[in-house]
Amino acid sequence: MKTPLLPALLALALAACSNEAAQDPASSAGANAPRVADRDVRVRLGIVFADGDPWMAGAVLENGRIQVGDRLFLRTRDGRSASVQITAIRDDATQSDVTEAAAPQGVFLSFRPEASTAIGEAGSDAMLLGDPNAR
Repeated sequence: MKTPLLPALLALALAACSNEAAQDPASSAGANAPRVADRDVRVRLGIVFADGDPWMAGAVLENGRIQVGDRLFLRTRDGRSASVQITAIRDDATQSDVTEAAAPQGVFLSFRPEASTAIGEAGSDAMLLGDPNAR
């Protein structure tokens, strides 16, 4: 029995495409998932502008290292907290966008809450902290 070449090649191509499609959601979900910053990260925020998307704040990185894509936890003085993801970092000294920053460093951060969060005014002494359960 002979199998025509064209239908066989078409069947192989379709099988390969369906296999790639099955792998894409898992790989893209991992690529979009935020990285968890070191638990020792400590960032003191100035005024948090939470009325737009993304939220923004001037900050001083007091401890650790952060990268764009990291998950941190915004904690306010009165104990409210929200999980946020860093979307951009601008170095205060060079006025340029960077992908990571390390203590001690002044930065301007853009970040967005991971879930619909009504944190309201962050007030003074707001902090971005790493996940205490990390590692």
